[in-house]
Amino acid sequence: MASQQDHVLVPHQGRMAPDGITPLRFRQDMAWVCPDNHGDLPPYILIRRSSDPTHTPRDLHWMIVWAIKRDEDVWRVIHVVQERAVGAEIANDYLSNPHPRTHFLQPDTVTQGRLVGLATLTRPQRQLVEQIVCEHPVRAPDGRWNCQDFIEEVLERAIAADIIDRHSVQSALADARRGFEVNSCMLP
Repeated sequence: MASQQDHVLVPHQGRMAPDGITPLRFRQDMAWVCPDNHGDLPPYILIRRSSDPTHTPRDLHWMIVWAIKRDEDVWRVIHVVQERAVGAEIANDYLSNPHPRTHFLQPDTVTQGRLVGLATLTRPQRQLVEQIVCEHPVRAPDGRWNCQDFIEEVLERAIAADIIDRHSVQSALADARRGFEVNSCMLP
């Protein structure tokens, strides 16, 4: 993981088009319909499988997720994504932090992805992680920093805030960095 000092920040956490005015098209947050009112839950690093056989583990998309309604594929999702402005045909050339959102994940995203367990967190702990995400900056594209770095940085801040223990995070990150090179933990 590169240090934060090595990168230029994207204004507005990448949540606006390059003009700084036009909003981006983020998926609707369904938290108002499916709130996270659960007690203890295990968040995971979800690694999305790539259809490109040349992708290395470093090229795979990571997100932190926890199930809100697993039987209906409703998950709380934390990640950075490449989005496009409202009315634009092509995506921006930088990543955006849409903030934590609850939405449907396509069933194959989870079943063909790989879930790496972090630790069990209480609802207040998950809310603190979400607060970290909402405050965390997004780096400008440089060919090195990506969604994996964002997730690692968020987890490092969660360790610093005593939300999650270092051993659990380091173990999960070591496992996640291998991508699909190990036996997959599809659905625990």
